[in-house]
Amino acid sequence: MYDRTINVLLVESDINDARLIHQLLSIESNIEFKMDLAENLSAGLEFLGKKPYDIILLNIFLPENQGLDTLERFHDTVPEIPIIIMTSVDDESLGIKSVQNGAQDYLVKEAISRNLLVKSISYAIERSHLQMELMAMAHIDELTKLYNRRGFLAMARQQQKIATRTHRGTQLYFIDLDKMKEINDNFGHKEGDLALIETAKILKKTFRESDIVARLGGDEFVVLAIEINEDFSDTIIRRIHENVAEFNASSSSLFNLSLSIGVAHIPPDSTATIEELLVKADSSMYENKRKKKQKEL
Repeated sequence: MYDRTINVLLVESDINDARLIHQLLSIESNIEFKMDLAENLSAGLEFLGKKPYDIILLNIFLPENQGLDTLERFHDTVPEIPIIIMTSVDDESLGIKSVQNGAQDYLVKEAISRNLLVKSISYAIERSHLQMELMAMAHIDELTKLYNRRGFLAMARQQQKIATRTHRGTQLYFIDLDKMKEINDNFGHKEGDLALIETAKILKKTFRESDIVARLGGDEFVVLAIEINEDFSDTIIRRIHENVAEFNASSSSLFNLSLSIGVAHIPPDSTATIEELLVKADSSMYENKRKKKQKEL
């Protein structure tokens, strides 16, 4: 079924169960498995930071973490890696809840065979790849290739959980493309689309790959900057304007770009929702736009 090695991370505190899983996956076949063992949650998360994995086999009843919270910790950290729950508890309701919370499958240890385990891993990987492809299609803005509103909210909520857990601050930038209506009216909607595309490129150039850049709709963009000091916002805003000025000086486009920017600082202990923070950053952006218009008078 596969023509490459499948890298497996087994998170299991019971050494006998871990030995059994290793033996089952070591049986010679057309699929090669390479397995790393983490005996607790923190060790598992540390492994994920060191190398890529195709699948996680997870015992959700670990010494320092119990139940669905264990699944949530892994799923929030690496949502792109499929997870199979492995437990000695034959509880159908727990299995259903595990799948509802992000797991691809649920296996009871006492019933595991080589054939069942390999099939579960293979199907979990295929389902996960399909889900990621469908999610990408639903979460990407067709024009700019940035996240759309739905994609941004999904990614931002996930990152907010991680930031709270790791005690790291984030910043939310709300960016509005000035005079979009004038560009459309004077030069046509093709140039208007180009202005949106160039704005997206400028934001991608300014921010890091780890930051979440999105087009909310119309001429509105938003960025969630991760693990960033509150004092750094002035530097980022200056970089955005410098990149805009560079584009205007070198481009042969019929229009000049101008952006209004607002910022909401998000401390690690914030209980505000992403929607509430968007309102705050939006208000900051409109204050910036108002001041710019006053200067133009």
